[in-house]
Amino acid sequence: MDISKKQTEQKIEQLLCAMERAVQDNNWFKVKEADKKMHLLLGLSEKKPWFDSIEPQRRSLKKRYTKIISVIAKQQSDIKVKMQSHQNNKEGIEAYKELSEGSDL
Repeated sequence: MDISKKQTEQKIEQLLCAMERAVQDNNWFKVKEADKKMHLLLGLSEKKPWFDSIEPQRRSLKKRYTKIISVIAKQQSDIKVKMQSHQNNKEGIEAYKELSEGSDL
């Protein structure tokens, strides 16, 4: 696959935007797909003579990836809290049910 510097820069931007949208939509399949394409693109670009000249785009890519990872980590943390709350509620309901059933005796 022969890709130019300009095409690479455009594709990096497209993939980052797609990844950011997918994170907002909680579409983890699309996040993973965009990430995989990004790694492939960068792997192919590494061998090009112009690769070093896209250093500013690569730094921007790293910053945006860091931001995406931060958002995902926050969402994951929020989900863990919700799951723990659900578990606590479930255990409380079960304990109340057992207590209620025991008081009928």
